[in-house]
Amino acid sequence: MGVRSADRAARSKRFWATTLAPSEFGRLAATGLPKLLGCAAAGEERGNPGRIGKAAREATPMFSKIQWCMPRLPAALLGAKTSPFRRSFQRPAQSKVCSMSDPSFDVFISYRQRSPDREWVRGSLLSGLRAGGVRVFIDFEQFKLGEPLVGAMQRGVEQSAYALAVATPAYFASTYTEFENIMSQHLGLERATNHLLVIVREPCELPLRMRNRLWLPMTTEEEFALNLPRVVAALKER
Repeated sequence: MGVRSADRAARSKRFWATTLAPSEFGRLAATGLPKLLGCAAAGEERGNPGRIGKAAREATPMFSKIQWCMPRLPAALLGAKTSPFRRSFQRPAQSKVCSMSDPSFDVFISYRQRSPDREWVRGSLLSGLRAGGVRVFIDFEQFKLGEPLVGAMQRGVEQSAYALAVATPAYFASTYTEFENIMSQHLGLERATNHLLVIVREPCELPLRMRNRLWLPMTTEEEFALNLPRVVAALKER
């Protein structure tokens, strides 16, 4: 075995021994798997594929045990106190995230807080949605005095079944609305739902992450009257 192969086998053995030693899988892998990898690497360096097959045959008894332990690998990793992967297998607590089946609000409105966006959202859009029976989470009503803005935006996204982005050139110029937008899309991935809906209030170029979904225009009063019922129906759908 060459110097490179020996070094590779030694590093592999140290890795398995220190990472998974407390588990049965670790004890098996610390002896059998490095041997198999080292012999195979040596055969590869010498241009002898037959040596790889020989190494596999010699390690078959131990390798069979390792294969038997493979389905138990996640449990072994969680049980190994010294494993650097221990935390990677632990899912974060989701207790504060409302489920899709029982959200506190139907929609969180993501919009730019400047004229004319602000007046239209807080006037025509908000009134139209509530007239249709939609439970709306909107910043000037639900954000708490003294609450960190990032936490307030996160709460709005998590406690709502949907997020409704009001797209305008000013909307895409704000890092705050971009943050709300990205959080909404990420939550949709976690829930495996179409969490983000888009309406276009002013002509603008949508970013790639939003062009892949159907959006509704509301650039005129006629379009607003035509498409508002469709938005209300979508927000009530589960």
